Amino acid sequence: MKKAIIYYNSRKGTTKYFGEEIGDYLKAKGIETKVCSVLDAKPEQVNGVDYVFMGCWTHGLFIVLQHPPKPWIEFAKDLPDLKGKKIALFTTYKLAIGPLFKKMQNKLNGKIDPVSLTLKSKTDKLNDLNKQLIDKFLLD
Repeated sequence: MKKAIIYYNSRKGTTKYFGEEIGDYLKAKGIETKVCSVLDAKPEQVNGVDYVFMGCWTHGLFIVLQHPPKPWIEFAKDLPDLKGKKIALFTTYKLAIGPLFKKMQNKLNGKIDPVSLTLKSKTDKLNDLNKQLIDKFLLD
């Protein structure tokens, strides 16, 4: 059985619930899935997983200077090497995400293979497009 872990950093709950929606979708696909806040994350949790989803809310000024929040950056710094695992990044936002995904990748400091999937949502719900993107991610 394939395994996934979903790490999130949430300020008001939107990103947490979006991460849980992703987790429920993966479970429905038969993937053993754990959803965890970056504040409670343990580096050894990535051992034996095939898919790593990492998400945060879009921090910054409304349409400029978007970046991951500090707890997510600290979490990324402590992660072990994730090469060989399929990586997905996700975010929730109000107006725009700007260069957020690029900045998230930069904070992962060469610990990952290229990111295979990025998901974004203005709500805490997983829409049909995001489900299609996850399906493709799981098949590639």
